[in-house]
Amino acid sequence: MKKLITDNAGGFPFVLDDLRWIESGNQEIFKALITPYLPYSDISNAIIVSGLKVESLFGYLMGCEEGYVYWGGEVFYCPGFDFGTFPNAEYWGGRMCMRVKENFDESEAGNKVFQIGGEPVPVYTNRTVELIYVAGGLPLPPNTEWLPSLSVTDAIYENMRQRAGAILDRGILNISLGKNADGSVSINNNYGSEICVFASVEIVSGGSSEGDRNDVTLTFAKNTNSVTFWLHNFEARPITVNVHYMFMRR
Repeated sequence: MKKLITDNAGGFPFVLDDLRWIESGNQEIFKALITPYLPYSDISNAIIVSGLKVESLFGYLMGCEEGYVYWGGEVFYCPGFDFGTFPNAEYWGGRMCMRVKENFDESEAGNKVFQIGGEPVPVYTNRTVELIYVAGGLPLPPNTEWLPSLSVTDAIYENMRQRAGAILDRGILNISLGKNADGSVSINNNYGSEICVFASVEIVSGGSSEGDRNDVTLTFAKNTNSVTFWLHNFEARPITVNVHYMFMRR
C-alpha cells in the first residue's frame, strides 16, 4: 500500500507528484479489491459495486437506481434515472451503456490562477458515469462501455456456487470413545489423492462437568482408497462424538 510519510521534522517539501502518489495508491486499492470479481462480470474491465439495478416492465425501460460502478481502474458514481426523465426511454429491446462525465467544481477553491495565462482554471473535477440507452441492434457508441449486468454481490454468490460444486462428499460420523482412550474411523475415498479434506469434531454426550478437562483431538490421513480419522479422548469418562467431514476438489 502506498503511503505518504508526513511526520518528518523540518517542514515538508510538498510537490504535485506527492498528490499523484496518493491518488495512484487509492487506485491500486480499488484494483486489488475488485479484480478478483472481474472474471465473473460480463464486461472484462467493469463491474457494478452497488446499486444500478435497471428496472423494466414488459421489456420497456422504467428506470435505474443510483449506484457505483468499477470501470477501468476507477470507481464512479452514477445518479441513475426515473422513467420519463431519461432520453429514449420509450425504446425497448436494447441495453444500457455508460460514459464518463466530468463536472468541474466552480467554487473559488476549485479555480486556480497559474503563471501562464493568468485566468482562473478549474482543477476540482468530479468524474461520474452517465447512462445511455442503446436500442436493440445498434452498436456501442464511441467512448462508452456496456453497463455490466452483474454486481460484486452477484460475483460473490457465483463464487460460492462454484465452490459448492467442488464439494465431492460430506457427512457426519458418530463414534464412541472410552475414558482417556483412542479411537478411529475410516471411510472410503472414491476420489483419489488429489482432494482436500476438512474435518471437525463435536462432543455430543458424556462431556466434562465444570472444572474438568473437556478436550478431544482429531487428526486424519488420506490415501487413494480411504480417509482415516484418529481421535483421542482426554476425558476421564466415556464420550460420544460426531466427526464432521467434507471432501473438495483441489
